[in-house]
Amino acid sequence: MLSSGTDSLREDDIPPDQSVSFQRIRLLPFLIHDLDGKYSFAHKSFLEFFAARLISIQIREQNASVLEHVLLSREVVEFVAGLDVPIRVLEGWLAALPGAVLNRTIFLENVQLCVWQCVRHRRADYLGFEFVNCACLRSSALKRLYSDFMTARG
Repeated sequence: MLSSGTDSLREDDIPPDQSVSFQRIRLLPFLIHDLDGKYSFAHKSFLEFFAARLISIQIREQNASVLEHVLLSREVVEFVAGLDVPIRVLEGWLAALPGAVLNRTIFLENVQLCVWQCVRHRRADYLGFEFVNCACLRSSALKRLYSDFMTARG
């Protein structure tokens, strides 16, 4: 659902090797089933949390490609920060872009947003991180974050 850009799923879309897991999941109260046979989350925040959980697991396993497909929403980034991803892994990716990353722009924006939200979430004094050294400060959201970061540093 995350990589396809949709927020619903048909039972026919489930790979056969995952159908048993899906049978258990569809009984959970955070999923709803409509008359067209589509399953979706009862509230968008469930989708955002589970997407963030997958992303945080992939970051811990140092799978950089998880951050290159779509620009993460603020809500997903906030959940990622709350799941205590290792900032040093993210910082390492900013210092040396992983070779497997194909979509550099989206990847760098996502990593920067995750680092910034982790710093804010942990209320850490993180003077070692310099947004200005990052190659990708194009979006207005990142420019605002950088401005806030520099103001907070004094």
